[in-house]
Amino acid sequence: MNTGLLENGMYVGKMPVEVNDALLKEGEWRFNTYCAPCHDRTGTGRGTVPLRWAASGGVWQPADLTEDRVVEFADGDIFNVITFGRRTMPSYGAPNRANERWAIIAYVRVLQRAAHGNINEVPAEQRATVEYKGPPPEAAPATPAGATKQ
Repeated sequence: MNTGLLENGMYVGKMPVEVNDALLKEGEWRFNTYCAPCHDRTGTGRGTVPLRWAASGGVWQPADLTEDRVVEFADGDIFNVITFGRRTMPSYGAPNRANERWAIIAYVRVLQRAAHGNINEVPAEQRATVEYKGPPPEAAPATPAGATKQ
C-alpha cells in the first residue's frame, strides 16, 4: 500500500485499493493538478509545459501514458514513478499521500481504457449516449462570402 512493492521487491501488479467513484474523482483532480501540466488532461504528453519548452527551442517530450508500453506497466511501477520520479520527471510523492497516488493510478487506467476502448465495450443501452454523431449543424464552419462549397 505504501511502497508499491511486494515483499520480494517486485512491483505490485494491481493496486491494493478498491476502485470506486470517489477514488476516481480524487484521481482525476490530482492528475489534472499534478500530471496534466506535462502529460495533458488525456495523458498523451502534450501538456502546456512541454509546449512552452518547445516554443523556446527546447526538446523534451513527457511520456504518453496511453501508449502500449505504459499500459503494460505494473501499477506498482507507476506508483514508484509518481513517488520518486524517473528520468526528467520529478517526484510527486511529497504532495500526494500513498492513497492519493493510487487514486492517480486508477485515473490513469481510465484514460488508458478510454484511449484504447471501442464502442463494442459499452453496454448496448448506453451506446447512444457515447456515440459520436459529428458536430451539430450550428458548429459547422461557415463558407466565406463568395466561396462555393465543394
